Amino acid sequence: MTINALIGYVAKETDDLIVVFSESDKKVRFDVPKSEIAVAGGSVIIQNSQSVLSRYKIKRSAPFPEGKGSSPTPGSAGNGYTGT
Repeated sequence: MTINALIGYVAKETDDLIVVFSESDKKVRFDVPKSEIAVAGGSVIIQNSQSVLSRYKIKRSAPFPEGKGSSPTPGSAGNGYTGT
């Protein structure tokens, strides 16, 4: 059985990472390597999300990772990020 839970919203995307702001804890974000995710429609999906996310959890106030890439327009919520 697969359970999808909203984890948060994509705040930035670089060539190697997806930066996700936590929906449940406004002080936390996750810098997840793209190798750990899949994209389905407008959602970013990760298998075994709780064990994977714990490895990439950092303070939201930490500097964003550097690198080429795109980020959502300021003020936008970004794409939904779900865990299974």
